[in-house]
Amino acid sequence: MQFLQKLRWKLQSYMCGRYGMDKLSTHLYYASLVLWAISLFVRSRLLSALFLVLVIFSLYRCFSKNIGKRNQELMWYLNTLAKIRRLCDGIKRRWRDRKIFRYFKCSCGSQLRVPKGKGKIEITCPKCHKSMIRRT
Repeated sequence: MQFLQKLRWKLQSYMCGRYGMDKLSTHLYYASLVLWAISLFVRSRLLSALFLVLVIFSLYRCFSKNIGKRNQELMWYLNTLAKIRRLCDGIKRRWRDRKIFRYFKCSCGSQLRVPKGKGKIEITCPKCHKSMIRRT
């Protein structure tokens, strides 16, 4: 028991001041495990090399002492993940409401949702107040 406590203390003292595991490192590690499992069946050197690169990069991030840089990488990853989720949610919402609403894009970039089956109507963008006539 005393050996395990010493080992735990040494590991904790080694990791002191290091970045540790975060969401990006965890996702990289899981992606590398998926690539490893695929490479067992496919026998591709490219997949094996990519597996090694992902594992090494994940461990590099875990043991790094440059906490500021690793935090910037994590914020970039989380922002990119949020953009992808918003895009997927928008596509899912448009598909769910396809029988009830029509979606139009304004020149300012905002999306306008109007009910279907109303004929030609004038649509005013709430953001830029531009009017357009569209058929629903």
